[in-house]
Amino acid sequence: MTKLTKRRGVLGVESAIVMIAFVIVAASLAFVVLNTGFSTTQQAKETIMSGLEESASNVQISGSVAGVYTVDAGGDSAKLDVISVPLKISSGSNPVNLADEVTQVKVLTNSISYEDVLAKTYSGATMYTSTSTAIAAAVTDNTFGAGDPTAATPTNAAATSGIIYFTSNADADSHLERGENAVLTIVFKAGEGPAHNEPIHIELLGEQGAVLSIDRFIPALIDADKFYDLG
Repeated sequence: MTKLTKRRGVLGVESAIVMIAFVIVAASLAFVVLNTGFSTTQQAKETIMSGLEESASNVQISGSVAGVYTVDAGGDSAKLDVISVPLKISSGSNPVNLADEVTQVKVLTNSISYEDVLAKTYSGATMYTSTSTAIAAAVTDNTFGAGDPTAATPTNAAATSGIIYFTSNADADSHLERGENAVLTIVFKAGEGPAHNEPIHIELLGEQGAVLSIDRFIPALIDADKFYDLG
């Protein structure tokens, strides 16, 4: 007669061990999944907040873009010497730092393409009431590399260059804030300005916020040394 051996107790312990192992593995996987989810959620939150901050820091044109031309005696070769763009903060936006260290100004025409022409931002207590006054000060400071400070425009500028100056600045810093106004002025090297019936594209890239794009089509003009409304 065969002797039977019962091992039910041992089998129960083995099953319990296997079950505990499954529970531990499942808990570990659940922790990894939850941790990944939390990390993804945090990254998404940071991205959203960054996007909101970027969109809340915008500069816009606050008036008409103006240009000054040089025209030859026959009136056939008009060239833009200077273009000025008035700036202000968009409604509800955060202040934007316009210091030349953190700001870029791109210029593109049919004949030139510059990634950054901004030479200097005049901030602090330095404010000017007109573009010609600001240009004269910049020429005196040798901001353009050369030029005659007594001239309406520095026709012998060493290179196409830009300046930003404030016409109103409540706290005398380089941040464009609510209620303040600034002007971006680009002075073209002789012969590099766009001619009449040519387009010009300008981009202002601040420390943060959306890029301000300015596109204008230069009209046919014949009167020299005057400011023209470019819209």
